[in-house]
Amino acid sequence: MGNASRKAGGDDPTRFTDGEIKILCEECGGRCCFCIPYTHDLVDINGFLRSGDVTMLAETREERKRLQQELAFIAANWIQIPVVEAKRTATYDVPGWSTEDGNAHYYNCTQWDAATKKCLAYGTRPPNCRGFPFFDKGDPSDSSDYLGCLLVKEAKRRQRALIRSRRRALDKRINDAREGAASPCGSDA
Repeated sequence: MGNASRKAGGDDPTRFTDGEIKILCEECGGRCCFCIPYTHDLVDINGFLRSGDVTMLAETREERKRLQQELAFIAANWIQIPVVEAKRTATYDVPGWSTEDGNAHYYNCTQWDAATKKCLAYGTRPPNCRGFPFFDKGDPSDSSDYLGCLLVKEAKRRQRALIRSRRRALDKRINDAREGAASPCGSDA
């Protein structure tokens, strides 16, 4: 539920204030907190945790630590659900989600309170949840919008507005340069 940034705006359309995140996520209804696609099933996740070895999944010590925390949260709080249930309960289109080709497994999170539409573990949620949907990339065009996430939609709208604003500024500079070239320079009047 949101790539929480304390500062909004600037040149990064993926930065939102906590208030903006709250409004957009409440309006969405927490689509990212149920029928969650993830690349590994619980058998693999528990195996990684028991062995303590996630080196095949993460290169740096920092990445391994982050991933171990994430996997521990998933193992403790996510319930794997069948593909059929995920497709039946999802309130959004799920194109491309398939365990037939090994792309995703589906989960519901026990920390998601459907009645209040709030995460009960918001302060301790793992990086996978904390970073959704932008994962600090700063580019909403890089974000999958399969959930119909309102943060992604707003960031893409902001990105288009930023591009238009930059284009208008460039056009003005070009027009100013043309006008300056058209006026006689160095004339002895």
